[in-house]
Amino acid sequence: MRQLRIRKKLDAEINLVPFIDLLSMCICFLLMTAVWMELSAIQIKQEAGTESFSKSENSEVLNLNFLSQKQIEIVSTISKNSTRFIISGKTYEELLILLGNYLNKTTRSQINSARVKTKAGVTYGQLVSILDLLRNHGILNLGIVPVRTP
Repeated sequence: MRQLRIRKKLDAEINLVPFIDLLSMCICFLLMTAVWMELSAIQIKQEAGTESFSKSENSEVLNLNFLSQKQIEIVSTISKNSTRFIISGKTYEELLILLGNYLNKTTRSQINSARVKTKAGVTYGQLVSILDLLRNHGILNLGIVPVRTP
C-alpha cells in the first residue's frame, strides 16, 4: 500500500499586533523618561574655557577646595575681603552636614556663585553631592576647577 503524504503549507502568517504593541510601549516609555532626564541635569561651568565661570562685582563667591575626602577649605570672597577656614568631619556624611550648617548661617542674598576644586581621591558621587547641596541652598552659578594631574 502506498501512503499518501500531506504537504504542509510553508507560508505561515505572523501576527504583528503584539509586536506593534510592544514597540508602541517602548516608544512611550522612552518619551516619558527623556523628560525626566532633562530635569535632573546640573548646569556647571569650568574655570577656563569657552563658557567660563563668571561672577558679578558685588556678590560673594565661595571657593570650596577639597583637602581630602573629609576636609574642605572654604574661601569666601566679597569685594576685596576674604575669609578662609577649614571644615573637617570624621566621615564624609558628617562633612556634608557641617557644610550645610555653614550654608544655613551665611546670608543667601549675597552668595550666588561657588567654585569647587577637587583632589584626585574625591569620587564623582562626592562631587555631585556637594554641587547638589550648594544648589539646595540657592547657589545656582556653579563652577568646577579642573584637576591637573602631574
